[in-house]
Amino acid sequence: MNGQPIGDHRVTLANFCGALVKDPLNAPLYEVEQLSQIPQENKDKMWQPVLDKFDIGLDDDQEEEERKKKYMQRRKFIMEYLNKKYRNFRARLKRNYYDTEETDEDRLKEENLPKLVDKKDWEWLVKYFGFEEFQKKSQRNIKNRS
Repeated sequence: MNGQPIGDHRVTLANFCGALVKDPLNAPLYEVEQLSQIPQENKDKMWQPVLDKFDIGLDDDQEEEERKKKYMQRRKFIMEYLNKKYRNFRARLKRNYYDTEETDEDRLKEENLPKLVDKKDWEWLVKYFGFEEFQKKSQRNIKNRS
């Protein structure tokens, strides 16, 4: 399974991970192009609640080496999953708030500010989404997915 969640609580884990990356204290939006740029301290801060809330399958009677291997597999999977949730969150912000307005001036109006997003973060994202390099990458990704 490579550390992937199974069972009844996998949807709960998915929702929990989504909530973690929407918290700007965990995963800031300002001046962050991708989750890999977030400090390790923040990643650890997101990992710990997952450990506290979910049984990640580390039985006490396993050999230490096997336990460590499983721990790293689970952590890798969760970090990749958090990255996916972070990208999806930003994509939804772009689709639902950036793409719906014609100009940056309109995008930055108070009534168009996304819930859960700080004004400073949104100002930076609007600027970032408008960069030519980002636009090219976005169009290439759209084409690759179709």
